[in-house]
Amino acid sequence: TEGGVRPPVTSYWAMATPGETYLVYVRGTTEPIELELGSRPRRFAIREFNPRTGQFRKVGEQEVSGKYKYRAPDTNDWVVLLEAGGASTSPARSGTP
Repeated sequence: TEGGVRPPVTSYWAMATPGETYLVYVRGTTEPIELELGSRPRRFAIREFNPRTGQFRKVGEQEVSGKYKYRAPDTNDWVVLLEAGGASTSPARSGTP
């Protein structure tokens, strides 16, 4: 914007309820982003949100202990959501959080 502050080209951040839910926002990179999830093994349902379409895509379920690496499919905005407990914590409807 003219005279305004431009956001950085590359940006990423995370929010968490440790051990339960992790939310990561990524823009401007396809390099892996590492999350430290703790040493206790936990099963997570993992979904990716595309803010351009408003749709969630199920990435899968994964047993994670230690670090989880997320790699965005391109340099656009992406959000990844990890929820402990696997499928039982995720709604079954397609395209909804």
